[in-house]
Amino acid sequence: MLELIDFIYDDNTLKTPNAAALQEKAIVCPKNNIGDVVNVKILSAIKGQIKTYLSKDDAIPMDRETSEAEMLYPMEYLNTITFPGFSPHELQLKVGLPIILLRNVNLYGGLCNSTRMIVRSLMLNLIEAQIITRTRIDYLGCIRSNSDVTPFGDVNRGQSYRRKLDIKNLDGNIVELTMWDELAKQFNKEDIKNITPLVIIAVSSCRVAKYKDVQLSATSATHYYINPRTPEAEYAYKAFKEKYDLNPPLQVSKYRSEDPEQEKQRTKKLCIHCYNKTQQASRE
Repeated sequence: MLELIDFIYDDNTLKTPNAAALQEKAIVCPKNNIGDVVNVKILSAIKGQIKTYLSKDDAIPMDRETSEAEMLYPMEYLNTITFPGFSPHELQLKVGLPIILLRNVNLYGGLCNSTRMIVRSLMLNLIEAQIITRTRIDYLGCIRSNSDVTPFGDVNRGQSYRRKLDIKNLDGNIVELTMWDELAKQFNKEDIKNITPLVIIAVSSCRVAKYKDVQLSATSATHYYINPRTPEAEYAYKAFKEKYDLNPPLQVSKYRSEDPEQEKQRTKKLCIHCYNKTQQASRE
């Protein structure tokens, strides 16, 4: 067992722990007591001061059985019990230690059950950690256009709000993503315009709304990342930028604008875009 731990978590990994190295390393244990041995070994191998967190365990009485519950289940006894899916009463941590979440904390932010992290700071009542689990991305591409938030459905039966985005991938395919309600309202259209002509978006936890003309629809767990700092996003940005510099696309939205002047400009650009496409097709 000790040889396996030393092989997976070698000295270089534990001396300078980082997300790239720890993403590729894990030890799966058949029993919890074996996992405890692995945790103690890794904790002792990492340099730094140990920070201990103690749980507060109480037996919740039923009805008026307060005194009986305290006598039958004293705190000292409860502190010795460790249940599957719960942290131990005495939790010892160090900065740089890999840890894992046991509860869904923030689905939108990627803090869910089994999320792996690295401890970055240990405070009195707060643990600061960096996510090292690779985020599951359903679609990655460049935003071509996005609509305003519009109402959807019958007012009397519960009206929803939606926003549509056109996302183009490196193969040239355009997928329509529909955001709903709070996610649609939180998406700041003006901020996206002010970033750069090229905006990379990564979307996770979507469902396919239409198969052939591929359309994605957001769910309650959907989250999007604007210009994320990942190797895939950086590669996509460079590839899109090369194409953009050679042949800058005309910035035209297929969605109508509520502003009459903006709608006039949109229609003008759309006519120019169609004319250019016709000329290109005739030359080919």
